[in-house]
Amino acid sequence: MDTLGELPSAPAGVARVQEPAVAAEGETVRVREFHPNGKLSTERSERIGPGGSTTRVGPMKAWFENGQLRIEGGYDEQGKSSGRWRYWDERGALLREGDFAGGLREGDWVQYHSNGRKAYEGLLHVGQNEGPWRYWHENGALMAEGSYVNNLREGSWMFWDESGAVDARLTGYYEKNVRVR
Repeated sequence: MDTLGELPSAPAGVARVQEPAVAAEGETVRVREFHPNGKLSTERSERIGPGGSTTRVGPMKAWFENGQLRIEGGYDEQGKSSGRWRYWDERGALLREGDFAGGLREGDWVQYHSNGRKAYEGLLHVGQNEGPWRYWHENGALMAEGSYVNNLREGSWMFWDESGAVDARLTGYYEKNVRVR
């Protein structure tokens, strides 16, 4: 299961505020959770279901205890991650971004090294790598380039070390994730 689009459970000590405090089945409530230091931890909407169960719906945001935005995304009517999601570190540097559909990563995704340079970019379909992908070393030098079919390396792949020299041990032609030549 692809868990990137799931909001982590509230840490111990996080206070929850629901508006309105009492809601009937089918109603949507605004939920805010706060860190022990009083700063906002999460903000989202939930639809009340049978027996008081809840389903997350619509936009959501989560923050670190220092107040820095941590995650921004949203949920569809079934409570599955949907639309554009973005993730940051505690300093505010963008870590990764991409889209979800039906709770799975879908479309173009980009992840960044802690220094802000790209770590990888590629297409995901139903949560699996698909099509052309590129990976970079932390110094910005290209590390790998090739294509996936059903989350497996297929066809020609090139690999480079941090200095830009071809890595002959890994470079080659792949079939179902196995280098065949």
